Amino acid sequence: GGDESMAPAVIHAADFLAPYTGNFLASLRKLSALCERHGFRFVWVFPDGAREIPWCAELVATGQKVHFVSPKHVFECARSLARIVCEEEAALVHTHFTQYDVPAWIGGQIARLRGHNPRIVWNASSDFGHRMTLTRRIKNLVKYRLMGRSAHVIAVSEHTKSMMVEAGMAPPAIDVVPNGIDLERAQEKGRPRSEVLAYLNIDEGQRVALMFGWHPT
Repeated sequence: GGDESMAPAVIHAADFLAPYTGNFLASLRKLSALCERHGFRFVWVFPDGAREIPWCAELVATGQKVHFVSPKHVFECARSLARIVCEEEAALVHTHFTQYDVPAWIGGQIARLRGHNPRIVWNASSDFGHRMTLTRRIKNLVKYRLMGRSAHVIAVSEHTKSMMVEAGMAPPAIDVVPNGIDLERAQEKGRPRSEVLAYLNIDEGQRVALMFGWHPT
């Protein structure tokens, strides 16, 4: 068991290795502050590869509690998450980007055998993206119908929720929190256009298209 005087933790496990923080880390920082206001410590879990990324190094440097666990090997990952749940006195484990979903559920069962009772929450933010082969249907059945009996899902749209239900998840176990874009923030200008063009060596008369993306390797 952990320190009995320690406030319970909310663990957020995210398979996130992007070189930039985008809105994702900003949202998690807001969530972290909200959890702390309600008496919970916020604990971050990322894959090993996040150690060297500047935004993660900054989290560690500013005193945030960060653990590094590879999600590649399910049962090894589950054992590590179970250990973290027990050490951190976690009340809840919230996963993002699916790779930690099953390990977190298994880790939760291991933690329960050790006297802890964390709630498991999966975030569902996109379509399955898989052709519905027999193998995929069986995996969905095991995850959503069997494991889903003792898990909860936060879906980003009604469509995402409908996919979860079709896969076998019970509707009462799914809450919909719609994704959105802050249009006012998106239109704010950090620097004048002329300054940005000069920095990029682009002539004033040229048209410019801005795209965001990264190669997930």
